[in-house]
Amino acid sequence: MNFSRKSSCSIHYNHHYVPPYERLLRRNQLWKPQKLKKEQDLQEECRTGKLTPFQQPKNYLCYFMYEQTDILKIDELIDQAKLTKHFSIDTENDALTHKPATL
Repeated sequence: MNFSRKSSCSIHYNHHYVPPYERLLRRNQLWKPQKLKKEQDLQEECRTGKLTPFQQPKNYLCYFMYEQTDILKIDELIDQAKLTKHFSIDTENDALTHKPATL
């Protein structure tokens, strides 16, 4: 018998399990040195006073929403958003693809 030959299954089925450590290595290989340089430059500008770091307002409110958030609370937040002029929205994203979550 010739055991060195690949089976016919392996020829047609190329998808395989990727261990978490390998996924982490792949993600780290996507890291761009230019991005690191830009972040270091911004940190230096903050240290020298050229840039002012973000200061959270005193009347800041944070809400965590998920699939079981009460509809009345969502309606209340929609009404508040209509009156708000400045706000930020942070969404979760996938660490590997960087696709944002749906709002």
